[in-house]
Amino acid sequence: MSSEKKNIVGVKECIYNAIDLLESSKILFNNNKYHAAYHLATVALEEIGKSELILIHQLAPKEGAKEWTENQLDDHVKKLFWSFFGTLFGNKKLTTELLENTKGLAQHIHDTRLKGLYVDIIEGVVSFPQNLDYKSECEKLLHIVESRLNLKLEENKYSTYENDSILLPWFLKATDDQEKRKFIIGSKSKEKLAELGDTREWIGWLKNEYDKADEESRKLLEKELALQIPNDEENIPKWKVKFRLYSDSHSIKQKNLNEWNKYRSWIQLTAVSDKKHKNEILVDIIAPKVVKVDRVFMHCWYVARLFTVSLNIGSLGFFWWDLPKFRNKYYEKAFDIENNAEIRMEIRPSLKIDWRKDILTENDMKNIAICYSQILKMGLNNDENNPMNFYFGGLTFLGLNDLNYRCENQSFINFYLCLKNALTFYGIWNSTDNYYDVFYETLKSLGLLKKDIVELYDYGEKLLEKKSNEVKITLEEVGSMKIVCDAFFIKRFRSQLKKKKV
Repeated sequence: MSSEKKNIVGVKECIYNAIDLLESSKILFNNNKYHAAYHLATVALEEIGKSELILIHQLAPKEGAKEWTENQLDDHVKKLFWSFFGTLFGNKKLTTELLENTKGLAQHIHDTRLKGLYVDIIEGVVSFPQNLDYKSECEKLLHIVESRLNLKLEENKYSTYENDSILLPWFLKATDDQEKRKFIIGSKSKEKLAELGDTREWIGWLKNEYDKADEESRKLLEKELALQIPNDEENIPKWKVKFRLYSDSHSIKQKNLNEWNKYRSWIQLTAVSDKKHKNEILVDIIAPKVVKVDRVFMHCWYVARLFTVSLNIGSLGFFWWDLPKFRNKYYEKAFDIENNAEIRMEIRPSLKIDWRKDILTENDMKNIAICYSQILKMGLNNDENNPMNFYFGGLTFLGLNDLNYRCENQSFINFYLCLKNALTFYGIWNSTDNYYDVFYETLKSLGLLKKDIVELYDYGEKLLEKKSNEVKITLEEVGSMKIVCDAFFIKRFRSQLKKKKV
């Protein structure tokens, strides 16, 4: 291996910057500025994580892996995660428990850092970062950063990542996918890891299992969509309606949208080329000649809603016609007149769900297409018990929720009723059964913990009983209830396709 290969541009620069940040953090610590010292120590740790990602990015031979590392570089928590995971992967046999614990530590450090950066106003109570007890937390973090830097200066990671620059990003991306993570931390996967006794072989086995499942889904999807292609003269394209959706959860790349476009001539998707608008997607709905001019509006509106619901479910994210603007402040600027200084006041937590933003992938597009083919059969109609009507309602309130109009309760109860009616629709629950038992078993099968299941059930039933004063629902609970609906439908729709194949 040449020295040129070893000295990948950016790696050592990140480490040198981390050293400087650590020294600056120590100066602040010695001057009792613990909250500021904690922030700089966290940034130092992020620089260490960035060095790991730069190395993988440069070694990655495929575009997909490079896209993955670019996305990680924009995420504070993921950079913190990689500051730990790089060493774990190189020196220990990875376990699912170790992976989850490392993710938890990265999130804790990031959350702690944020608390010490800004003045918070929660329900009228002002919290100053200087008043928080950061000394012990900061002391621990300084030791962690120093330890990681010492290891980083000694190790040679080129050989560790050279053969894993595709497999490793795939694995970490899979652990961010709720559906895949259930399998990764499941008993079958753990048994396989114990059997193989080697982390790399285990990850290779996991990838092979999912590649086979994806290929099967692709074939089923092609067959399903082929049945829906119109072929008579009245279905010649006549009308086109274009609209734009914005995402809180994903960035969009055209090559991944093409996975949808090659199957669906009646709905075409275009990514907005401007990088400042990478979270926007343009949707063209093509209506056939058979649709009369006075019906074009309602026909395309119906298709637009069907597609938007499918997009939200299949991506496990959030896409809407507009995003709330006043999520954490109502003003443009605020000043301390006496001290002639600009101040920043925000409501915490911000009225925005942490979706762990990611790229909308080809696999997401396959899921979305499966959802569309199945929801098309269910429809969005005037039936008050149609689960998709409630799902659309949940999205509507989520798109409205800001400081001027708080509607977390309305959004949550719509998603809750969506699942409740879906369980009835599919014959899983009827009014003579104990609903809690069915709700519990359904969510347990999706990988939720008992305490989270009980909490969601309690919130939903209290809202139905008009006891909203007894619960305090935040966007975190709204997001959780939406993801539960998404996971349920994806699992159900895939199962229906497989049954059809048989």
